[in-house]
Amino acid sequence: MLEENLIKIYETSFRENREMPALTDYFKGETFSYYEMAKEIAKLHLLFKKAGVKKGDKIALIGRNNPRWCITYIATISYGAVIVPILQDFAPADIIHIINHSESKLLFLGDNFWDIIEEDQIRQIEAVFSLTDFHAIYERNGKALTKFQRDILKNYRSKYPRGFSVNDIKYPEIPNDEVILLNYTSGTTGYSKGVMLTVNNLTGNVSFARGMVNTQTGTHYFVRGGRTLSFLPLAHAYGCAFDFLAPLAVFNILMFIVRLDGAPRFAMACNIMAACINIVLDYLFIFEFGWGLAGAAIATGIGYIVGSGVMLRYMLRSSRTLHFVKFKTSYKSLRLTARNLGYMTYIGFPALLSELAISCLMVVGNYTFIRYTGKDGVAAYSIACYIFPIIFMVYNGIIQSAQPIISYNYGAGLMRRGRDAFAMALGSAFACGLAVFGFTWLFSPWIVGLFLTPDAPAYAIAVRGLPLFAAGYPFFGINVVTIGYYQSIERGRLATGLTVLRGIVLMAFCFLVLPRLAGVAGIWLAVPAAELATTLLLLVLLRLDRGMRRPIPGGISP
Repeated sequence: MLEENLIKIYETSFRENREMPALTDYFKGETFSYYEMAKEIAKLHLLFKKAGVKKGDKIALIGRNNPRWCITYIATISYGAVIVPILQDFAPADIIHIINHSESKLLFLGDNFWDIIEEDQIRQIEAVFSLTDFHAIYERNGKALTKFQRDILKNYRSKYPRGFSVNDIKYPEIPNDEVILLNYTSGTTGYSKGVMLTVNNLTGNVSFARGMVNTQTGTHYFVRGGRTLSFLPLAHAYGCAFDFLAPLAVFNILMFIVRLDGAPRFAMACNIMAACINIVLDYLFIFEFGWGLAGAAIATGIGYIVGSGVMLRYMLRSSRTLHFVKFKTSYKSLRLTARNLGYMTYIGFPALLSELAISCLMVVGNYTFIRYTGKDGVAAYSIACYIFPIIFMVYNGIIQSAQPIISYNYGAGLMRRGRDAFAMALGSAFACGLAVFGFTWLFSPWIVGLFLTPDAPAYAIAVRGLPLFAAGYPFFGINVVTIGYYQSIERGRLATGLTVLRGIVLMAFCFLVLPRLAGVAGIWLAVPAAELATTLLLLVLLRLDRGMRRPIPGGISP
């Protein structure tokens, strides 16, 4: 048994190096000194006491490397409880298994991970707290802990009325033979197994690290005031020992650089802005200025230019990690560039087909109308052709706003969040479709009057037909958003097939068949019928599609 004690090492470290930086998160620009870290630990100790945590109770911890992960870890072991760190790359089933098997009482996690856990799956957990700011996410019985955390500063000042001093940094005596860490294996051959580690085990790791010497320079790897860059998962035994525990024990500065430039909300805002500009300018250019389809095209272009300009400024001046680089002309670089361009073409091809489908609608519709009704029918149908691109841009704006979030969470393996974003986009598109359909049904004469006078022969045809055509708007919204969703989760072939089916095959078939069955009304109903058929197919696919339940990358092994 070692004479040194890990908890007392940290107690001394926090006291003697209180002004020195301890933890730095370069993504957030946040730094904790050893003293500030000790204060946060003191607050968590108050929370543990309020929650009824006793010596030997388990506290589970899952999240990406960041200062509050480390603070939660040290707060737990210095309280006398047992920390249960869980690798962030574990599959949801394994995460839930570890939480339950360890009999953890509290759970601290990154906000993203709460989306993959159902409350009824972790019935023994009394409360869940966020690693963003330690606020209570969930509490099984009542709101006592939630209220306590909300008033944490008041509770903290009540405990330390004269302020938190260096003398208050004092942790209980925890013998070296006490278990303070329950580390779970990767579970390669089955479920993860828990390995119990004592204070002595962790003290041994730290003592070993202190004595490590660079054989080339003759200097110690860990020195007071040195810097350690954390990139290994801290929940992993090696990363925890040598990227976290050892540096803090030797008064290092522990730094975290753990993310790419994740800004899905900003991307979504840019797309929403572009869509809104497009909608406003569509109205002005088409209805007020009378520019027709040319006006719609100009409005779309301006919307995209503004949105792209804002994104470009972000990349040039505000991007945290992603930056433009000099173009390389080596064979390897050109090959990779060609591969990436091919992949982008593959993913974006359905969007191109969607635009072409609008042209198909106009050409086939005009041909059918002129065959059955002559030029007056074509004049009436042209009003629908003017309006349809506007409706499409609304739906396109909705899905393009959601796509960065869906793709971001798909890449992170958080399919539940991706599905939530998809569901929100789907509901928004369907609601917009219903609203526009209702508006068209009620105010069809006013809409037609923007283009034709009441004495024009095409006026009556358009007034009767436009509500029929608008009946397809809700289904059109569902189809555009769902196909966009499949693009976001790398289902390019399916998205392409659905676009061809919806915009070309079914539409041409309906234009061919329905006029023979229902006359002029059948022409107006051709597009709605094609959209409805596509929607029914999509509902079946969404129900059967297991691709929506893609597991977290990494499987069972980290």
